[in-house]
Amino acid sequence: MPAVRSTLKEDLYLVYEGKNPDTGRPIIKAHLNPLVSWIWVGVLVMVFGTIIALVPNATAAVRAAVRENVVTTVRAPAPVGAGD
Repeated sequence: MPAVRSTLKEDLYLVYEGKNPDTGRPIIKAHLNPLVSWIWVGVLVMVFGTIIALVPNATAAVRAAVRENVVTTVRAPAPVGAGD
């Protein structure tokens, strides 16, 4: 049965391997894995980024619903010398 101590810097695993047959002392193996927590932070960033990317853009729906036909009038330029 392993014992685990996790921090943002590293994970420490202590595993009981049994007894030494010659001395009768316990054999404990230690495994130090650096930066394991940052892998989980990266997974969370990827999941939330994917969710945000999949949410439809709300402004595009509003623009499509409010779109109006705009009529523009073209005025002919005034003749030169008409305003004298």
